[in-house]
Amino acid sequence: MAFDNLTNRLQDTFKNLTGKGKLTEKNIADALSEIRISLLEADVSLEVINELLDYTRKEAMGMKVVRDVDPSQMFIKIVNDKLVEILGEEHQGLAFTRKPGVMMMVGLQGSVRQQVLPR
Repeated sequence: MAFDNLTNRLQDTFKNLTGKGKLTEKNIADALSEIRISLLEADVSLEVINELLDYTRKEAMGMKVVRDVDPSQMFIKIVNDKLVEILGEEHQGLAFTRKPGVMMMVGLQGSVRQQVLPR
């Protein structure tokens, strides 16, 4: 549910960039502002948000236009590459030392814990 909301907000932000022949400073600033709000609403750390947005702003402003590639797609790639770098590319499995494995999930009331975990 929380990821669905974040996904929808980010998709809407990227859709607003699609079809623009050229990305301007204003387009980039608007998109970064929307990304910031989306991530803040998803309770992402401010440090992580700032790292992502600073990198994205720097890369998008210095972006060379590649023939036959939509500028919005290049912007999405910049954001995607940085998110993958922040989250890590490697899959980290869970290593339980005892059977059955025990995992604790905490969250505020109404934060969809029961819908996320199987019962």
